[in-house]
Amino acid sequence: MDEVRRLRAGMMAFWVVLLVGGGIAHRGVAQEAGRPPAQRKLRLGIEDAVRLATTHNSSLKVSFFNHLIDRTRIAEAEAAFEPVGFVSADGGVSEVSFPQIFPTGNINPDGTPEFFQTIVTDSSVTADWLAGARGLLPTGATWQLQVRTDYRDREAGGLVNPSFQTATTATFTQPILRGAWLQYNLAATRQAEFAEQQSRQRFRGDVLDTILRVHEAYWNYVFAIQDLKVKRQSLAVAQELLDINRIKVETGVFAPIEITSAEAGVASRVTDVLVAENQVKETEDILKRLVLPFRGLGEWKTQIIPVDIASETRWKIPDLEDAIRLALKERPELLEARIQLRSRDLSVAVADNETLPKFDVKGSANFTGLDATFEDSFLGGFGPTGAESWSVGMALEFPLGNKAARAKLSRSRLERDQALYSYRDLQLAAVADVRSAWRAVKISEKTIASRKKSAELKEEELRNERVKLDSKVSTNFEVLRVEDDLAQRRSELIRTLADYRINLARLARALGSSLDVLKWPRN
Repeated sequence: MDEVRRLRAGMMAFWVVLLVGGGIAHRGVAQEAGRPPAQRKLRLGIEDAVRLATTHNSSLKVSFFNHLIDRTRIAEAEAAFEPVGFVSADGGVSEVSFPQIFPTGNINPDGTPEFFQTIVTDSSVTADWLAGARGLLPTGATWQLQVRTDYRDREAGGLVNPSFQTATTATFTQPILRGAWLQYNLAATRQAEFAEQQSRQRFRGDVLDTILRVHEAYWNYVFAIQDLKVKRQSLAVAQELLDINRIKVETGVFAPIEITSAEAGVASRVTDVLVAENQVKETEDILKRLVLPFRGLGEWKTQIIPVDIASETRWKIPDLEDAIRLALKERPELLEARIQLRSRDLSVAVADNETLPKFDVKGSANFTGLDATFEDSFLGGFGPTGAESWSVGMALEFPLGNKAARAKLSRSRLERDQALYSYRDLQLAAVADVRSAWRAVKISEKTIASRKKSAELKEEELRNERVKLDSKVSTNFEVLRVEDDLAQRRSELIRTLADYRINLARLARALGSSLDVLKWPRN
């Protein structure tokens, strides 16, 4: 009898030191630090958690910047059709030496005038100006308009001195086959638009994935908290049973062995509580990482208090066929794949165009005027004294063999076929995902009822077993075994309720719909 009491006292002292002593040590550390750290409490419902995650999550911000970066490439591609202006100028002094014959004023014996020859140097001040613009049209045509002025001021003078000779020239070249028309020349812009649309769908998918992770983290945290309550209730029951057994042993109703089994039950449940407490902290940290902005490390001290609980509320989900149709229409992965197919089709069209011969038609016009001022020389080029010239032509070019272009066309077609099969595979995966998520929701609905019934039966069995124990028909071992089963059934029920909410979120993600507010009606 004394040995049993000493064993019991030793075990109880061990757990007191473990639980109470650990708390004293923690408080001692806090006191040495000066004062306990402040802890902010944040009451959070599932919709609030989703809103915070989509606002503060750093991974989403990275994905959103990718979308913005891809958007800038559209303007970059459109810049190819912006006209380019050009200006140039040069000037200087020009001297030209040449032989010149002048009369002397004398008459030769034969009666002819007499001449003498000398070297003459003619000095001129010259300047050239050129200004214009050129560009590319969406049809593939290139154009250029320029005005060129040659200024000359001769020391020897002349009929028009100083003189401005101004030429206005316009040229235009339009491809007819290779490199021609809108589809080819707007391909870079269209590809940039496709890339931006794909990036937008990837960002949308990242948002949906983040929201799903928030749902999973939130309901796992709710489960951990409620499961901890179950574990503590189980510990309280075991402790109560131990207290009752002590009294009965001391009064001689029970044998001392019953004390030992009751103490073992308490010790086992204390361990369960410790594990459950750690699980609460682990799941809370996962949720914090998703929803808090983390402007400083102090954010980790925030305590999240969930407002929503894993209740028995049911939602009416779409029929399986309707769910599949919605997923094939709305899932961002499929929308991105469809955009990819359009991009591949355009690449094939561009590569096919590049296998054609190059056949261009071109034309030019030139108007030249000469006068003593720039304005008069410019306008004179279009007047009766101006000189004008016109030209039209064509150019034909074709490669002998054309291997590079044909290989590019073959590669583009293969990449298009590859993208098509990838899209079909994504469709199959999407349907399988919806079917699995839809069945998981239905199974959860059915499991909730069976788990609840099982827990109720175990509660009744525990009451009966305790009556038997009072009547000495049962033992502590049997009571604790039934109580263990009851705690397990309660945990399973809570787990099923949490899984039901998670499965609803997974179904919504499989459909490609928004998860911040589930719009399905409640049963």
